[in-house]
Amino acid sequence: MWFNIRIAPDNNINNTTTGEQCVNTLFGVMCDTLDEPKKDVGLNVMLGGNYEFKLSDKWRLKNEFMVYNSKYDDKKYDDTYLYYTIGARYIYKKGDIFFGPTFSKRYLAHKSYNYSTGFMFEKNYDVTKKLNANLTLNYTPTYYDDYSDILDGDVKSARLRLFYALDASKYFIFKTGYEYEKTKDETYTNDRINLALGFGAELPYGFHIYAEPSVIFTNYKGKRWTVKDYNFEEIKEKDTTQRYSISLSNRKISFMGFVPTLTYSYTDKSSNIWQREYEKSLIEFTIQKRF
Repeated sequence: MWFNIRIAPDNNINNTTTGEQCVNTLFGVMCDTLDEPKKDVGLNVMLGGNYEFKLSDKWRLKNEFMVYNSKYDDKKYDDTYLYYTIGARYIYKKGDIFFGPTFSKRYLAHKSYNYSTGFMFEKNYDVTKKLNANLTLNYTPTYYDDYSDILDGDVKSARLRLFYALDASKYFIFKTGYEYEKTKDETYTNDRINLALGFGAELPYGFHIYAEPSVIFTNYKGKRWTVKDYNFEEIKEKDTTQRYSISLSNRKISFMGFVPTLTYSYTDKSSNIWQREYEKSLIEFTIQKRF
C-alpha cells in the first residue's frame, strides 16, 4: 500500500491559450477573446495498494485499488477518481500474467462525471537479467452523466513498457502505447499514439534523479466547426503534445517514513486548430510513504 500528498502550483490549470478569434459576418468582422490561462495551486492526495490471496504455488487472487483527489481554490477544477480491479494472477519462472475486470468512477467539480467497467490483461516478462517487459491491454466502455448521447463509448488500448538496467545505479525506461476511443458522436472519436524515454540514476548521498521526455499524437476522426482565417470551417483536429519532466528525490530524507520528491514538468500542445493549443509549467512537491 502507498500514500502520497502533493502540492502542485499550475500556471495554466484550464489548459488554454489566449488570443482573439475573428469571423466575417453580414455586419462586418466580429471578434471575441479567448479565456486567459488561470493559475492555481492544487493539493492532491493519492492512496493505493494491492493484496493477493494465495490459491496455489502459481495462482493468486489479486485485488488492486487507487483513490485520487485534487482540490483547488476554484472548485470547478476539483477532481476525484476511484479505481478498482480484481482478477487472477499466474506466476511463472520469468514473469507473471494478470487478467480481470476493472471499475472506475470520476467526479469533477463535486459532480458525478463518468464511470467505466472493463477488462484488462497484463503480462510481465524478464527478457534478460537486465531487461524487463510489461504489456497491458485494456477494453473500457465508458458512460457519462452529461452529454451521454455524444460522449458515451469505449476505449481500447495497448501499452508496452521496457525497463533496462545499465548497472546497479542507472536505468532506462521506454514506454509506448496505442489508444482508440470511440464515442457516439464521431467528432470526439480519436486515436492516440504515445512515446516516452526516461533515464534514472542513483546519485551520491541518497539522491535519485529521473528525467523523461514524452510525446502524444492525437487524431480525431470527425470534423468540428472552428474559426479559421475569418471564416467558419469544418476541420479534423490533429494534436501533438510534448511533455518534459525531471524529478529529484532522496531516500535518506524522510519524516515518519514519508520521502519527498520534487518534480518540474513543461507541456507544449500544438494543433491544427490554434484555439486548442496551450503551454504549461508545473512544479510538484510530493511526499510519499509505502506500507
